[in-house]
Amino acid sequence: MNPNQSSQCWRGCGETMATHSHIFWQCPLLDNFWKSIFTYINKVLNVDLIRDPLIAILGIKPVVIHSRKKMYLLQILLIILHTPRSNIQLLLQDKTDFILYVDQLSYSMAH
Repeated sequence: MNPNQSSQCWRGCGETMATHSHIFWQCPLLDNFWKSIFTYINKVLNVDLIRDPLIAILGIKPVVIHSRKKMYLLQILLIILHTPRSNIQLLLQDKTDFILYVDQLSYSMAH
């Protein structure tokens, strides 16, 4: 990635040739993180998305989402996902606040 830096995974998984794909998607230390993200998105949107970096990292529209409102909500969730954790923690102190926030967004898009 950078010839002046080690190519070892900085997450500590032991991978010696960590690519960007590894760092942001394939690293085994991220497996539970991505599982929880997609479980939450599937629950909120009532869909069955497969874990896919094209959706999670690049924001490409999944074929199972046909509603424009659900797509907007997915985009909002992905923006929140890509927001630094410190900013999210300042905005939303716990999961209850986050769920309420997403519910309010869903309601406002429906009406």
